[in-house]
Parts: sequence; structure tokens; C-alpha cells
Amino acid sequence: MFRVLLVDDDPEESILVERTLRYLTRDNFELVYAAWCIDAIETLAVRSFDLICLDNQMRRNINAQINVPRLKQLAENSRLVILTSDTNQLYLSDPSILGVDDIVDKSDAAEFLKREIRNWRRNRLKSKLNKTNDMAPNAA
Repeated sequence: MFRVLLVDDDPEESILVERTLRYLTRDNFELVYAAWCIDAIETLAVRSFDLICLDNQMRRNINAQINVPRLKQLAENSRLVILTSDTNQLYLSDPSILGVDDIVDKSDAAEFLKREIRNWRRNRLKSKLNKTNDMAPNAA
């Protein structure tokens, strides 16, 4: 199951992401929505995700520059991406500036999720093949 944590102060974004995931995975996903970064941190303390999508601009002018370091501490095995409607900020010009895996314009989110799911499936298949090969007796 493809597990996604969406951190966005707009609950409608979670509806859009859920619809997209449902279409792309045929219900083989879990979406957890957090309206605040603190909620996401509490969730990450007890659960892991394949993908964490963080809105760049949250309420009270809190942006990814503030939230990314807080999330990265708990998201070691997850891909962390910024979703944004405004890619013109200098700190969003390159993922390495914030230390995230990707920065995605919200208008491209569906295509991005499609690529992520394809890569997730490919990695799962590779992992299963490696386990099968590890269990196979050596032919000598």
C-alpha cells in the first residue's frame, strides 16, 4: 500500500490528492492529512510513509523553510517533497537548498504522483526479486 502524508492548511487539497491517488492506485493507498506541521510531526513519531507532501505556504506565513527541518528529523525513510503554487521563491529554485527530494508545482501534482507511484511499484518489485534471489539456493 502506497502511504502518503499530506501537510497542507487547505483541506480541499487533501480531497484532490485523494481523488488522484484513488484513480492512480485503484484504492491501494493510504492518505493521512495534517493541517499543521505539528500534527504531521506527531504522526511521523509513530508511523512511516512512502511520500510526504508539504505545502510551501501555510497559515501565519509559515513556509517550507521553517517546516522542512522539523519534518526531516522524523522522515528519514520517506521522500519529502514541497507542493507549491508559487515556485518563484529563491529557496524553491532547487530542492537541495531545502534538502528535499523534489519541488512540485501544484498544477503538476497529478503527473508527479503518477511518477512517484510508478517508482514505488518498481522499487517494491526490485525488493521482492532481491528477497527471492537471497532465498534461492546457490547453483554451483
